Amino acid sequence: DPQIFAVQPLVVLIAPLAIIALDGTNLQYATEVKIGSLQLEFDRGPGIVPGGRFLFPRAPTNEVSGRITVVTPYGVATSQESVTVRFPDGPIITDFNPKSGPVDTIVQIAGENLRFAPQFRINEINLPYFGSTGDSTFVAVAVIATNALSGPITVITPYGKAVTSEIFTVTPAEPPVIGRVDSQTGRPGDSMLLYGN
Repeated sequence: DPQIFAVQPLVVLIAPLAIIALDGTNLQYATEVKIGSLQLEFDRGPGIVPGGRFLFPRAPTNEVSGRITVVTPYGVATSQESVTVRFPDGPIITDFNPKSGPVDTIVQIAGENLRFAPQFRINEINLPYFGSTGDSTFVAVAVIATNALSGPITVITPYGKAVTSEIFTVTPAEPPVIGRVDSQTGRPGDSMLLYGN
């Protein structure tokens, strides 16, 4: 008969590649895997579940809670623990820095639940997004776009949006400064090397 010894995780956040790990025995013969009455998709067969110990059904795309049941031709196993599948929480912004700067300024946005396909905007202008660090609480990095105007920063994910209480002030770009010229003389068409900011 099949047996389920452990289930991980017990709280599953809905995501495209989310799975539930089952540890037990004789799981390679599974014909059905369910949370409550909801059927789960899974890869089956002895080659997929070596030794019959582990099975990895895919989490559903809707919220559900209940114990896991594995059905085989030789019996049914039910987990001791209940599993909850739910949508992630909406984003939260705790801070951003700097608070002002010209176009192309890199802004670090700190908060929670920012990792789910985030979009960043300032006054409805999309900001390029260049990644993040960490998992749920982390710093995301966006860049002030060319046509952006001063305003609050908005973070949008599939599960909600958050708006900063402070505004980011877009400042004029500083004019270029020439420090020195590499050559003081030359003929028409000669190139010159300029140093400056």
